[in-house]
Order: sequence, then structure tokens, then C-alpha cells
Amino acid sequence: MTGSIQTKTTKSGKRMLYVVLYYKQPSTLKGCTKWLSTGLEEKGNKRKAAALIPEYVEKYRFLEHDGAEQSADMPFVDYYQSWLEKKKTDGSIEMSTWEGYKLHSTHIIDYFSIHKIKLCELTPKHFQEYYDYQLQYGKKSQKTGERSALAPRTVRSHKNLIVNSLNQAMIDGILASNPAQYVSVRGKRNKDYRKKEAFLTIAEANDYLGFISKEHPRILLTAYLGIYYGFRRSEMLGLTWDSIDFGSHKITINRTVVKVITTVEKERTKTKSSARTLDLLPNVEKMLRQLQQEQAENRKFFGNTYHDTLYILCWEDGKPYAPDYLSRAFIKAAKAYGRPELTLHKLRHSCASILFEMGWTPKEIQHWLGHADYYTTMNIYTHLSNETLSYKSAALNDSLKLIEQKF
Repeated sequence: MTGSIQTKTTKSGKRMLYVVLYYKQPSTLKGCTKWLSTGLEEKGNKRKAAALIPEYVEKYRFLEHDGAEQSADMPFVDYYQSWLEKKKTDGSIEMSTWEGYKLHSTHIIDYFSIHKIKLCELTPKHFQEYYDYQLQYGKKSQKTGERSALAPRTVRSHKNLIVNSLNQAMIDGILASNPAQYVSVRGKRNKDYRKKEAFLTIAEANDYLGFISKEHPRILLTAYLGIYYGFRRSEMLGLTWDSIDFGSHKITINRTVVKVITTVEKERTKTKSSARTLDLLPNVEKMLRQLQQEQAENRKFFGNTYHDTLYILCWEDGKPYAPDYLSRAFIKAAKAYGRPELTLHKLRHSCASILFEMGWTPKEIQHWLGHADYYTTMNIYTHLSNETLSYKSAALNDSLKLIEQKF
């Protein structure tokens, strides 16, 4: 495997340096290349980028292995990276899921690149030591470089990936058993992390929408979609004008836009139940008609430079909102409103709360919110019922007078 430095121009016009690796695929001897970003701009950084080539060659040497060459004598980190790369293209998971795997895998690869243990040498102790290390030093501050603990539930995600990769090693006939299978991650159970849910009552929702209308009008439509329909962020961003039928007053959810590392547009929803057609409520319809007219005027103003994507949630030039923008905008608005816990996704919980408050049945709410199963809806129902009971019991205490007794 060899490497060189090449330049790419980004959409914003920046010239960035990349390491390009050249290697032969073992099974076919076909020459392949892999482009890897250095994060460095071209001007004044070529030597610095060139110095990264040996590091990248070592890190991606696993690409020169295939199933025929893999053996119990190869380092676990090489097998793991090979497994991760295959998961990207084998069709078993979504690209957004794979990108989540990749983010978690950074910790695994960094650790086992230092501790180069062969597959045949792996023991449960190696993984217990890895989990314990991550629970103490897994997080590194970008500002100070100081290390702190990763959350146990994050380390459990690491464990799932490790176990799955070694299960594949068993299927490949490389290992007879999985040394990571029964190693536990110490610390709080995942369900212990559940925080008290934040949601709005009908009165609070009206007040919140009034605040958004006055202080953050750009995200007002999104707030309505969250509170009225309980749409997920991916569903809001996936709305196009052909999702709206003004004639029959219907709105259809049938595509999504998600992001983990890159933004991915999908011509489908999270689950089969998530695809649904609902009544277009008059308040939302009025806002959509007004927005459609504004976008028509913007299209004329920007002319050939207008991004004609048909996405409803977009900037004046037609460029769709980035998923991160919406999340950040709602965090900022929630802090200004005095309810910092009210993230965009919490509006979905607020929608469920309001529907329960209005007397909707769990089955009706399941369809409205697009839950995959009745169990999910009932979980929310139980939680909201407990929260409501707390409020009602407090109100009961305040409503009845305490009779002082003299003994």
C-alpha cells in the first residue's frame, strides 16, 4: 500500500488536501484507491499533510486483507476494521446506522491500534480492561486534551459492535468462541438514564407558539408541525410540496432526511408505520399556502441560482435546511423561552401529551404519531399519566384546606 497527497475543491471554494491510498484488492488483484480527508487547506500545509501518509497507510492496511487471508493470527484491530468496512456495503444496515457505528468505532480502533492483540490471543480480560478504560478516560476534551469518562450506555454501544464483529469471526471459522460475549460494562443501566420527560400542556403550547411567532418566526412552521403532528426532525426535513394535497386537505409523510456524519435523503420513513397520510389542519394549511407564495417570489428573485429541490423547509435561495440547523435553532429558542429542556424532539412528546389531554385513544395516537407498535404509545401514555397524576395530586392538596387540630 502506498499513498500520495491530492487536492479537492469544496462546494464553498476551499482547496483541501487529501491522502489518497493505493492498494490491490487481494481476491482480484485489482488496483483500488481510497481518499481520506486531512482537514488541512492546501496553502502552506503540503508537508504537514505528507507527514500523515505513513499513519494512514498503517491505519488502513486492513483493506489489503480479505476473507481468504484472514486468520486467527491477524490483529483484532485489523479484523475489526475489515468487518466495519464490509458492513458499509453488505446492505444489512442503513448508511446513517453505519455512520453511527463508525463514530463509536473510533474509540475501539484507537485503543486496539495501541494494544495490538491477535484474534487468537483475545480473552474476556482484554475487553474488561477496554471497557474500564473507556469508563475512566474515554472522552478527550478538544480544548484542553484532558480525559474523562464515557457514559456506561455509550460503552455498551462499543460492546455491541465488538461482540457483533467477533460473532462474524466465528461465522468465518476464525474463532471457536466469542471472548467478548459475557463481559459486562459496569455502571448505571441504560434505563436509569431516562430523564423526566418535558412536555407542554395545551395552554403552555399556545404560549410557546406565541413566543416563537414573535421571537423566532423562521422556525414557527416547524414548531407547529412538532406540536400539532408530532413529526420527527427527519420527517419535517423530508416534506416536499408534493407531500401536500391542498385540494383534499391532506399531508403525507413518505420520505425523510437524516444526518449522522453526512446528510442522507431517503425515499422512505423510519418504519412502515411512520409512512402515513393525515388531515391538513387549517392553521398549518394557512401557513403552508403563505410559505408557498413566498417561495414562488424567491424563485423569481434568485433565478438560475435558486435551489429548486421542492423541499418545504429551506432558505430563501431554496437550499434545504441542514438537520443540525433545526436542532440548534430550537435549543436556542428554548433557552430564550426559559424552558431549555424543550428540544425539537420534545415537541413530539408534547403532541402526545396534548392528544391524551384531549381524550384521544392510544390507538388513534399511535397512527397520528406513526409509532411502529402499540407498546411504544402505551409507554408514553404510562409516563404521561404518572406525570399528570403528580400535577393533579399537588392540585388536590392546594384545593383542600388544612384543618388545624388542637390536641
